[in-house]
Amino acid sequence: CDKGIVGVVKETTENFSSVVSVLNREFNPYGVIQRNGYEGSVEWPGRVYNKVILKDIPVQVELQVGDTVRTSENSAIFPKGILIGVIESYRSFDGTLYEITVSLSTDFKSLSNVMVVNNIMREEQIQLESRVEND
Repeated sequence: CDKGIVGVVKETTENFSSVVSVLNREFNPYGVIQRNGYEGSVEWPGRVYNKVILKDIPVQVELQVGDTVRTSENSAIFPKGILIGVIESYRSFDGTLYEITVSLSTDFKSLSNVMVVNNIMREEQIQLESRVEND
């Protein structure tokens, strides 16, 4: 939506779409901290509708509450730079990685209209990524 990511279209008919929301434990897009470029997996822990967890960020990375988190250029799902939210809090998860709570920019309780973004080069990107991973 105009405030940030909502989810990914799973199936469509002529008049309707089924969407897998960011608020789904099976959906884990990549997010990047805008200020420093560090990237991690975004996961909804299932507790509240407006918070997600950004994972896989090393504890050596300098973080600040209020840092902006956006979609990563390494995602075949979303274009680079779409707002996900802002860092609300963080803590060391296992001494090496942070568990970062991100307050979502999208208000899912008042959401009514969304925009559909189509990555017309998605298949080419996935094929290239597969070749690189298999080398």
